[in-house]
Amino acid sequence: MRSLGLLDASPNPQDRRSIIVELSADGRERVTATLDDRGDVFRRRTRDWSDDDLSQLVALLRRLTTEQHT
Repeated sequence: MRSLGLLDASPNPQDRRSIIVELSADGRERVTATLDDRGDVFRRRTRDWSDDDLSQLVALLRRLTTEQHT
């Protein structure tokens, strides 16, 4: 990702053994564009869903992301 110009890296001033990696301006733009595109796809795919269907989806996603795995 760094070679694509999506990340910036700099030495950590508090610990020179490590580096600080963050999204570059181009990386932020691509993430924003991707999230916007995915949101558009989601809205198109669910535009005909009832409020009850959407509520059920939200409930199931919450359950999926909060359940502890044993």
